[in-house]
Amino acid sequence: MMTESKRVFNVQGVQIETDLQSAEEVNRYKVGDSVKVRWKKAYSDDYDTYPGVIINFTNFDNIPTLEILYVRSDYSGASIEFLTFNAKSKGVEIAPISEYEFLFDRLDIQDKLDRAINLKEEELRILKAKRKAFLSCFQPLEG
Repeated sequence: MMTESKRVFNVQGVQIETDLQSAEEVNRYKVGDSVKVRWKKAYSDDYDTYPGVIINFTNFDNIPTLEILYVRSDYSGASIEFLTFNAKSKGVEIAPISEYEFLFDRLDIQDKLDRAINLKEEELRILKAKRKAFLSCFQPLEG
């Protein structure tokens, strides 16, 4: 039986009953907050965790939604991804990230992105040199 001081919340399908007189706020997010994005791997019960930042809140009538920019990073590099997170998101959750944890992730990711940029700039330089060689060796067709 529910009294006026108790309330049941539904958080992604989990029913939580709380005494409103002693309830504490757990997590409160705003645009610009750093978060951890935790994904359940597709073919196992393991999870991958990535650093992210809340970049937008969209107040849809039926399903309020957070838009999160996060970074997938591994030994070979880093990629920027986007997540639309709401009550219907399956196999994913978010949590606050500590300032220090985010700092270390940020330095590592920035280094990986800088290396990727340098590689692509070198590829571009080589392609431009090949194009120049091609144009100088193969005269245009007269027509």
